[in-house]
Amino acid sequence: MIIYYRGSSSSFEKTWTSYKEDVSNSNFTTEFKFDKNKNFEDLSNNFQDINHLKIAKSIHGTKIAIYHIMINFSEN
Repeated sequence: MIIYYRGSSSSFEKTWTSYKEDVSNSNFTTEFKFDKNKNFEDLSNNFQDINHLKIAKSIHGTKIAIYHIMINFSEN
């Protein structure tokens, strides 16, 4: 999933948190259900000197991994 963020820079972290909450609380089909035991694996800290990206991995069903990338395109 690629999410383009165009809001205020000061709200980037809050929006990322809200996005992850929305995904984890979504009603997926049984075979694609969000694995709340594994939750999100935040990968953002694996990349140094990059403060305009948030990256996380979620597991759905038994084997499906989804990578979520939020890119901050704020102009302020």
